[in-house]
Amino acid sequence: MLGILVLKGPAVTYQKVNTEMVNDRAKLLMHRLVARRISQQPELIETVKRTLSTGPRSLSSSQEWLEILDRTPEEVRKMITSRSSQMTRLRVSSPFFSVADLKDPTIRKRVWKIAKKGKTPKMRTPVYGE
Repeated sequence: MLGILVLKGPAVTYQKVNTEMVNDRAKLLMHRLVARRISQQPELIETVKRTLSTGPRSLSSSQEWLEILDRTPEEVRKMITSRSSQMTRLRVSSPFFSVADLKDPTIRKRVWKIAKKGKTPKMRTPVYGE
């Protein structure tokens, strides 16, 4: 069971962490990193499209991702960082993780720690490769 200790005056309480919410926040933060990377390397979109096009089409989300990736880099950046229910659902099967160097356990652990705090801050400090 995951949780955090909260100091409130002289009392210490234990609050259970909603793992699903933390994971959703972490995925959003990771996609913010991807969006930043796309602004520097728009060709990343083409790499992801090739990966999706050559991979198995068994995922129903593959077609939705291809439709998103057919947009301008700026639109892709806005969409992948959107808090909409569609994007929350699609981030679960994101094709970006395989090509955006986000498999590094150190990066994932750092992002998860930030997400666990209950916030999705604007990423002002570099997390990787910047």
